[in-house]
Amino acid sequence: MTTKESQCDWTAWYDTMPGSSSTLHVTGKCTFPTEGYSVKLERVEVGIDPPGVLQLRYSVEPPKGKVPQVVTVEEVRYSEDPNVVYKEVQILPDNIKISVEQVSRTTPLKNGILGSTILLALATSMIAHFALPASADSTANLLLNLQCEGGYNVNIWKTKKSSELLYRSASSNGNLSLGKGTSQATEGVRVYKFQNGNYQYWVWDGTLDSQQSGTLEVYKDNSIQQKYACTKR
Repeated sequence: MTTKESQCDWTAWYDTMPGSSSTLHVTGKCTFPTEGYSVKLERVEVGIDPPGVLQLRYSVEPPKGKVPQVVTVEEVRYSEDPNVVYKEVQILPDNIKISVEQVSRTTPLKNGILGSTILLALATSMIAHFALPASADSTANLLLNLQCEGGYNVNIWKTKKSSELLYRSASSNGNLSLGKGTSQATEGVRVYKFQNGNYQYWVWDGTLDSQQSGTLEVYKDNSIQQKYACTKR
């Protein structure tokens, strides 16, 4: 079907790390008028891309049967290790063009962000910390424990009484605690999302390649600022 029923915000970036190849990531957050839609992002046939442009085809499957009439957001992701350098991604059939950003895992994505330490700890002084220890707690269950690049230990908790999802990151640079998280499965991988002002923290429980890995993504105003590779503990 056509994509006119959805409105998507697209982001494309190269995730680079010294000594390794660059991975191109494309993500879309698509808004639909009801629940029940599914989205897919696939590469157009290899070999026909315009110079410097990666062409991807975005497709939508409508709901089947009766579904709740509430506005929903679905996420779609695409990644590859290309042999050429792309400066732009073109989303078909709508001919949307996205500039590709160059990102290092050890440096910020956007100018104006002083560094990953500030990015993850900047909200510490603005939010009360949850009284959760680093081990099991009588009031909450530990769902996910990740050790991420930069020395960050990231935990996802679920309170026993209200089932509220909690985020906690700890490092030598400071701690950050957030509540009222959400959870959903995208392409078979569960992601936990937390909001702090105009910053969003996404914690992926696994990757498409390994369930023993994870990812921490930090967004500002829905634009990715930093991405960290993680391992489960």
